[in-house]
Amino acid sequence: MTPQRPALSLPPFAGGVAPARDLPAVIGPDGRRLTWGELQTAVDERAEGLPRDWPESSVVALSATSSVDLLIALLAVRSRGWVPLPLDRRLPLDARRQLAEHARAVALQTDDDRLEVDDAPLPAPAGVELVLPTVCAGGIRRLVALTTTGVRRAVEALATELPVGPAPRIGVVTSLASASGLIGQALPALHFGGTLILADTLDWPSAQLDVLFREGVTALTAGPSALRRLADAALDRPPAERPSLTLLVTTGAPVDATTLHRVRRAFPGARLFIRYGLTESAGRGTCVELDPDTHVPGRVGRPLADMEIRISPEGRVQLRGVGVMQGYLHARSVTAKALPADADGFLDTPDRGRLDATGCLHVMGRTDDLVRRGDTLVSLDAVAKALGDAPGILLCHVIAAPDARGGLRLVAFLVAELPADTLLPELRRFARARLTPAELPSALIVLDALPRLAEGEVDEDRLQAEARRHPVEPEPVP
Repeated sequence: MTPQRPALSLPPFAGGVAPARDLPAVIGPDGRRLTWGELQTAVDERAEGLPRDWPESSVVALSATSSVDLLIALLAVRSRGWVPLPLDRRLPLDARRQLAEHARAVALQTDDDRLEVDDAPLPAPAGVELVLPTVCAGGIRRLVALTTTGVRRAVEALATELPVGPAPRIGVVTSLASASGLIGQALPALHFGGTLILADTLDWPSAQLDVLFREGVTALTAGPSALRRLADAALDRPPAERPSLTLLVTTGAPVDATTLHRVRRAFPGARLFIRYGLTESAGRGTCVELDPDTHVPGRVGRPLADMEIRISPEGRVQLRGVGVMQGYLHARSVTAKALPADADGFLDTPDRGRLDATGCLHVMGRTDDLVRRGDTLVSLDAVAKALGDAPGILLCHVIAAPDARGGLRLVAFLVAELPADTLLPELRRFARARLTPAELPSALIVLDALPRLAEGEVDEDRLQAEARRHPVEPEPVP
């Protein structure tokens, strides 16, 4: 029996009318361009070449160096009725293999890196449209199973929640393996017949800005620190050499007034919005327009029309609505904690928050060990454990300290049996081989002992003071 046309095979277009086949659909960071006709042909050819013996509703793990190739593969997989699991190429190969194995997935080879899996594949639960990885407490990666209804609603609602405009030119600087990059940007660009400009695999803000300017991007979503870096790069250029953005959206973390003012100076024609949501809610929760002069840090707006928010007795933010996940794939006990049977469908998040008298949500931090760097959640405990496994390390403690751009940097404090001049060069190589770019500390500080409070806990305040005294090398500029 032929499966029904799914939401992620070229998605339905605004008004039911697809753009002309010769109009641009996708532009890659290397300048690769596909018209709508070429994109449809590429997806059809990729789908035709997929194996015929994969079980119905299989989860298919995807990884690609090229984000254009990743998008084509994802659309092709969904057009055949399977469930895509896109994996960020920046994750170490072993981590990607472990996620694919945990998903009991089949693997679509798009790179020289092989994502072979040994176990027999299992079908995704009924109603699951997409599986996305996320990081939970302790650095454990979970697989979020999102429903067809939730993904469709998140994509279609974007135009009613934000001034996207007709045929938008949407730029992407976040991974397509994230809810922000895929559901919040890539799929809406295709859904509304716009042009998708991918700059997510470029490491430098100046290189991303070159692509956004060259291709005339009008809308962009990124975390506060990524927006700050783009704004700083733009302010180094004449106004005529900056993209003429009309919409900027920040997600994932509270944004400070300094960052907002710099973004406003860099892109004066753009309206600024903040959206709050989790991968577990398909990126949905709240949305509000920002004014740098009146913005209150932590305020992320009222719930969207189809979302409900309440605060638990312990002060945690809880969400309910059409975008909330079906659960964590193959992880019933963890799902039961996030979606308790007695919680009336509310998702229990690790975010601390409060609702003010107007119904606006204020996010006040987290209750676990995760911090956000750019658009990536990082576990401080997991980074400390990874560094602590290095030869010569006796103790390791990692903190998140404010950086000069309003974001966070990681600082690792070490107690070692080797002198610093011998230890640190090897430790840096060790860290680069085992940690993602977002997890790499910006400073490694060797101490004789970790400072302790009277109760025996590590003295975080003293470490923060030590981090402020420690010189930080500036980021290189290409």
